[in-house]
Amino acid sequence: MEENKKNNGPAEKNKGNKSGYRLIKKRSSVLMPKAKYDGSFDKENPYYIKIANRYAILKYVSILLTFVFAVTMLTAFSSDITPENFQYLLKDLDITGALSENSFDSVIFSGGSTSSFGIYRGELAVINAGSTMLYKPSGALSYSDTNKFYNPRLVISDKYMLIYDRGDTTHTYSIHNSFAKLHEERYNYPITLADMSSKGTYAVVTRDDSFRSIVYVYDANFKLKNTVKKDKYVLTVSMNDAGNKVAISSVYDNDGAFESEIMVLGISSEKADFTVTEKGRIPLKSKWLKSGNLAVVFSDCAILYSPKGQRIATLDLTGLAAHNLELNSSFVVSVHNSTVLGYDKTVNIYDQNLELVMTESLEGELITILPGEDKVCLLFEDRAVLIDVDSKSVKETPVKPNAKDVAFYGDTVIVCYSGGAEPLNFGK
Repeated sequence: MEENKKNNGPAEKNKGNKSGYRLIKKRSSVLMPKAKYDGSFDKENPYYIKIANRYAILKYVSILLTFVFAVTMLTAFSSDITPENFQYLLKDLDITGALSENSFDSVIFSGGSTSSFGIYRGELAVINAGSTMLYKPSGALSYSDTNKFYNPRLVISDKYMLIYDRGDTTHTYSIHNSFAKLHEERYNYPITLADMSSKGTYAVVTRDDSFRSIVYVYDANFKLKNTVKKDKYVLTVSMNDAGNKVAISSVYDNDGAFESEIMVLGISSEKADFTVTEKGRIPLKSKWLKSGNLAVVFSDCAILYSPKGQRIATLDLTGLAAHNLELNSSFVVSVHNSTVLGYDKTVNIYDQNLELVMTESLEGELITILPGEDKVCLLFEDRAVLIDVDSKSVKETPVKPNAKDVAFYGDTVIVCYSGGAEPLNFGK
């Protein structure tokens, strides 16, 4: 018996181990019971059901109101739905954005000898006899419109492009943004000058049978605000950046001698802010500067006037042979021949106070002068010269024959030809 007990010992022990394993397994099933899904996630929250119902009602109400509005406009106000009003609706639209791309590629277009060029809202404006075009920096055509101009001139502001036909042809001007032609107007007599402020107010100079010059001043909505009639010949007109002042420079004969009149007035004012006369001088160009002063270039000098008409500074230009002068809101650039043959040039750059800031000697046949914010570009027949006024550095690069104009695209200079345009690389 004892032997049987001893023999059964290990068997009992093994049996106990086996049952113990089952006990552990059973206990583990008790500690981690199987989750039972009771369908609670299928139940909807009453709060969100209420909000969803309200939005559904609002949706149908909006659709109904839109339908009623459309029917009302198409019936009661059908006479006001015109292409002109639609263009007016788009007048402030800017689909390009200034300088939206980092680089400018070459552009190919059909041009002519009377083409005008400029940078408008980061795109190249090309105005030919018969076509108005805008090209993206990538070279793609973004806007195109036909015109009936024979000798088009381009005026660019921050808001619009103004294009007018200079001479005795169509007597017409048009205003565009980067999306459409917004306005067009025709006079009975030729347009001689036009200018536009950064705000979109503008002035157009023409004449009639009774007056040698008539200046029409418009606001940014193309509404006529003022008419200035002169028995003198208006040679320059300039709008200030704020768009609330216009400067009119005219010339007339006074006892056999030339005499100039500089008049400044508000765009809706019949009374001039000031009027000054300059004897023996002919006004050639005028420009409002960043300082708020008015610079007028005459045949023998440049004069800086304060907003009250006081003479601040005078730049003497007498005795300069074959003189060329250009100005913007930052600089006045004077170029004159240094020798009798005219191949050597002297370039003088003046600041807003008509003080000399830089002088440079160059050679060649000058085509055009382009002042920028802090640089000046001069286009010659065979090359372009870039002058950095701040660093006093001068860089040159060759151009192809028959270059017509240059334009600043940011810090990049674009050279324009009759059939295309390309960026210039002045190196480091």
